[in-house]
Amino acid sequence: MPTPSEHLAASLERLKALQRQGRVAVRARDLPRVHRERLSRNGFLHEVMKGWYIPARPGDAPGETTAWYSAFWPFAAQYLESRFEDAWCLSADQSLLLHVGDRTVPPQLLVRSPKGANKPTPLPHGTSVFDVRLELPAEQDRVTIEGVRMMTLAAALEADRSAGVALVDPEPAALAQVPVSYTHLRAHETVLDLVCRLLLE
Repeated sequence: MPTPSEHLAASLERLKALQRQGRVAVRARDLPRVHRERLSRNGFLHEVMKGWYIPARPGDAPGETTAWYSAFWPFAAQYLESRFEDAWCLSADQSLLLHVGDRTVPPQLLVRSPKGANKPTPLPHGTSVFDVRLELPAEQDRVTIEGVRMMTLAAALEADRSAGVALVDPEPAALAQVPVSYTHLRAHETVLDLVCRLLLE
């Protein structure tokens, strides 16, 4: 009869097979229940939400965020792909940030899809995905980078600029003449300002 260590080794081999396929978002149906429970019990698998898991390292302290933040982008891409297939993309703001190399995990990832539910999906450590029911940009205005579907840089810049024009009131002429510090400008920097600054640096 196999020992507990041999049982665990068999479960780990099933998990490694998924990882070799590039899987970060592990669905319940990807692993038999006995393997899921054994891997979870031994700290090799963490539940993200009902029916979804990510690989983890045993010994992580309760509340440890490293595994989640490391897995966030591939998990989000694979989770959204399973829900919407290819009918989704990131918002203009989030697309811009990724185009300039800012892969900071956002508190709420805004996604647009014709199949969106207009509600958030809670994720670990105070993060979430909010899928908005919106039509996608034209195909030529979308691109996929490392599995993440987003707007092209040009399309995202135009969308963000248009939104800014529509939502921001012109500054009074008197205020426009008041000098402000660089620190003040950075504190009020928009995503569009950030992208332009990084492209120019």
